[in-house]
Amino acid sequence: MLKLPSYLAMRVPLLDLGQQYRVLSKQIREAIDDVLDSQRFILGSKVQEFESAICRYCDVPHAIGVSSGTDALLAILMGLGIGRGDAVVTTPYTFFSTAGCVARVGARPVFADIDPRTYNITPSAIQEWLEKQPEPQLVFVRYFPQHDVNQEWVWNRADLMQRLGRYPPPPG
Repeated sequence: MLKLPSYLAMRVPLLDLGQQYRVLSKQIREAIDDVLDSQRFILGSKVQEFESAICRYCDVPHAIGVSSGTDALLAILMGLGIGRGDAVVTTPYTFFSTAGCVARVGARPVFADIDPRTYNITPSAIQEWLEKQPEPQLVFVRYFPQHDVNQEWVWNRADLMQRLGRYPPPPG
């Protein structure tokens, strides 16, 4: 094994949840106790409260709570009918389950460059890939306020897919 000089050796933790927990421990404990007291471990009032809060926050009529971000990605891909023969443009700067969910439904993950300042996918990278495709593609955008996203261009592409009968119309 390669031995680094001591001035180069640095321990960088992957994730420090302890620091976050110390700040939020009282609220977390109260929420856990509420669930334990109710004995409703699956679904229940806390999930309904969460879904209602998300609806209000996002100004949408419906929200579905799932067990993880991985399940959320999988539900979206399955709900849109993404599968064999489809490609999904995503960022390489993400948790591995992003590409894993795409592969699980039979589609192909396509990685686009990120902005080195924000670490978010660059809209121009998505547009470059789309312009090379022989047929229109579904564009699923998670809006990042740091970017000047041309929403009209994005929705026009998605609207074209809807008119071709491949996907439901975009929200909004």
